[in-house]
Amino acid sequence: MIENIPYIGILRELTGSCREVFLVGGTLRDSILNRQVRDYDIALSESPFTVARWFADAINGAYVMLHERFPTARVVKGDCVYDFTALRGGSIESDLLSRDFTVNALAVSINNPVDGIIDVTGGLGDINNRIIRMVSKDNLAEDPVRLLRAFRVAAELGFTTIDTDTLAAIADLKGGISVAAVERVWAEFKMLLQADNSAEIIKSACETGLLFELLPELEPLRGLRQNRWHHLDVFDHTMAAYEAAESVTPALPFHENLRAWFEMYPHKSALIKLAILLHDVGKYRTYGQSKDGHITFYRHEQEGTAIAADIMTRFKASTKETEFVTMLVKNHLRILAFKRVGGAGLSTMKRPLIRLLNTVGDAIYALVVVWIADSAAKLEGTDETIGICSGILDFYENKYLPRKTAPRFITGRDLIETFKLTPSPLFSEILGAIELQTLEGQIDSKAKAAALVDEFLHARGGG
Repeated sequence: MIENIPYIGILRELTGSCREVFLVGGTLRDSILNRQVRDYDIALSESPFTVARWFADAINGAYVMLHERFPTARVVKGDCVYDFTALRGGSIESDLLSRDFTVNALAVSINNPVDGIIDVTGGLGDINNRIIRMVSKDNLAEDPVRLLRAFRVAAELGFTTIDTDTLAAIADLKGGISVAAVERVWAEFKMLLQADNSAEIIKSACETGLLFELLPELEPLRGLRQNRWHHLDVFDHTMAAYEAAESVTPALPFHENLRAWFEMYPHKSALIKLAILLHDVGKYRTYGQSKDGHITFYRHEQEGTAIAADIMTRFKASTKETEFVTMLVKNHLRILAFKRVGGAGLSTMKRPLIRLLNTVGDAIYALVVVWIADSAAKLEGTDETIGICSGILDFYENKYLPRKTAPRFITGRDLIETFKLTPSPLFSEILGAIELQTLEGQIDSKAKAAALVDEFLHARGGG
């Protein structure tokens, strides 16, 4: 595995005078698991900054100092990342014993690889048995982000087992996550959510209470009863929807371009799954009962949108991330309008559908996944929802997009030069009406657009 490291010859030449130089941590773990390796963690007995600078110069890479107090520097070359760190504790054994999990507490000498893998915590056995196990509880307490990382690493590696002592330690230390740097927590949480099969791991995070430390807004959903359309309380419904999203997203049996969209924007999957965790978060504030005793959650999507925005602010998420998640929460009930008319009746719902598409754009693909996952977690199942979503996407791709991107039949300049109008708020009203009817398919020529302008002017006494 050492010989496959890009620029290994240069690295050995530059570190020849160092007492000890090791390839460590996740690099070895991923190599053993035959996962693609692009990040290389290198621990040295001395001078990590100097060696990193020399290495960057030698390979024409970019040098970045990551941490001065805990000497760490990074060199980036193409899609490869090399992190140079000083050995903790003065020896490789001490360094490995200070790490988070046994699967990451491995090392091999770069200059003497024939000595084999150094494993002082049983990490090789845990990799073989697909178990995440802490090196020590004190190590987790030292850096609370490691509590979340246990679940993230398990999900990324496809390990379904986290050692019971490790889970107990996480449950005991979970409150510490609140004092960790929120930027690091958000980065770890997104990586956890982005893993393809994280549902069981998310459930495990619930059982330790760590998920409720991250999202305390989910706690009141436990035991919150729902109406006759549901067989689960709000929290269990949310977890079932999350699990459904992970089965829907890779399979996507009903629409080819939906798959293509996810391949184009793989990072969106984490935000979609977060939106699913939050889609009913407004229900605990809007719970009520009608006169006939039926449970209601009127406007819970509006309340949930505000709560989701607060959560994203707490995570210091970007504006785009916040807008995306809150858009999904806000619109997660919009499918109901189309269900009332059935898939065959979409032609009667063009205007509401166009308004929706004007708002969400190509994020309709993400919204479709939310709709299907939400339906899968109810008594109704998904067949009807999938049929309606397929019709919506067909309209979006074959009618809406070609009409939206085609040259306009009438422009503001035409209103001035052909119709002799003076710029005013009437311009946007006319052009908006033309665009709407174009998207609906009622206007398909300049002549029809001009006729609509004449109708406007006549109605206002200008014709």
